Amino acid sequence: MGWRIFQLDVKSAFLNDYLEKNVYVEQAMSFFFIKGQEEKLLKLKKTLYGLKQAPRAWNRCIDKYFQDNGFVRCQHEYALYVKKFNNSEILLVCLYVDDIIFIENNQNLFEDFNKVMSCEFEMTDIRLMSYYLGLEVKQMNNDIFVSQESYAKVLEKFKMFDCNPVNTPMEGSLKLSRFDSGEKEDPTLFKSLVGSLRYLTSTRPDIMYAVGVVCYFMESPTSTHMKTSKRILHYLKDTLDFDLFYSSSKEFKLMGICDSDFVGDVNDRKGTTSFVVVLLLGTQKSKPLLHSTCEAEYVVATSCTCQAIWLRRLLKEFNNNQEESTKIHIDNKSTQVLAKNLVFHERSTHRDTRYHFIKECIVKKEVELVHVKTQDQVANIFIKSPKFEDFRRLRARLGIQNFLIMKGYIIFIYQTSLRVAIFSWTHCDFSLGDRFSKGAHFGMLPAHYTAYIKLLNSLWTWFVSYT
Repeated sequence: MGWRIFQLDVKSAFLNDYLEKNVYVEQAMSFFFIKGQEEKLLKLKKTLYGLKQAPRAWNRCIDKYFQDNGFVRCQHEYALYVKKFNNSEILLVCLYVDDIIFIENNQNLFEDFNKVMSCEFEMTDIRLMSYYLGLEVKQMNNDIFVSQESYAKVLEKFKMFDCNPVNTPMEGSLKLSRFDSGEKEDPTLFKSLVGSLRYLTSTRPDIMYAVGVVCYFMESPTSTHMKTSKRILHYLKDTLDFDLFYSSSKEFKLMGICDSDFVGDVNDRKGTTSFVVVLLLGTQKSKPLLHSTCEAEYVVATSCTCQAIWLRRLLKEFNNNQEESTKIHIDNKSTQVLAKNLVFHERSTHRDTRYHFIKECIVKKEVELVHVKTQDQVANIFIKSPKFEDFRRLRARLGIQNFLIMKGYIIFIYQTSLRVAIFSWTHCDFSLGDRFSKGAHFGMLPAHYTAYIKLLNSLWTWFVSYT
């Protein structure tokens, strides 16, 4: 929708509310209020940092303030507050302890909110959101890039900053086992590496499958498991400038995708399930043992439906009612038929009742299962490691883009004259060295573009400083 996101911090947030119960503290040894009465205790009037009541008291204070000033707390997400004006103007506020972000579709609402908050609380300067809860946020025009500066830090921490890059996080045919041959590795070091990689998956879902695989070997890792984990670092080296990209649109429609493999893990014969519903994603090992691929995808389709229903109800509170059914893309026709069939038969009666929730949602036309070809199933990137060409295509559709290229310009050498041409790009889904794709605005491509790839890479440092 093109709305800008702002952030502000409340200074000394935990010192704002009064205590409901009596709390007493000893006088500090270096400072006594009344000489001769040093043994007396002091009764606290307001909360202090370190008190277990302080976080709850602050939440109660800010919640009361918002509701007294016309905000309504969302019924489906208690950290969100909404204030509507004339059914068209809206102000959204998201609270995480003392960090506040807000979005508005009218400049006057932004100024009014800043004034009233500053009158009640001591605030930091209001600004466009650029760093929030460990995430870097780059707002450019109406688009948003989300990343983490931890990419480079992880490479430095494990002394891999000068490693050779690879173009996929995991070999496609690799199947790891607890009984893989190889020398035993230090479990503490392995856990530190995998934990760092897990932290990065919040903005780099393209490494989620590979990280999920190595997570199962933390207790007794071998050199094979360590090598697989370090390959992910090699991939991060190749994609340091890739961010999670969100583009704006006039109309916002929820869309879900989900997929599951069947007994993909050679250790416990359980599969991996994954789903994406535009704003969120999830992937995990299947909890129940499943009898077929159809059943596996039926279970994950229900999980995807639950998240879609929650988001539909949440968006309705933002004046964004989803009139049409939310389309959930699956690549298994049997699952599609099973979900639409209200009759229980011998192959589905044993499933827990909760997994049949999807049937009710389809009848109510809240969701609709849509079949897609397997090669077009974006969720495949979460349950397997595809070949590079497929991986790159799915990664781009997932929203992982090269920030420097998307940012503005790409420079290439035009034949032997070395003339530099600068082109503005709108929708790029490739990295340097890949072929050109749709979205470029240019007059004529060089006759032998691939011959200049190495020369382009040597000029990359200059290109970065130029942009």
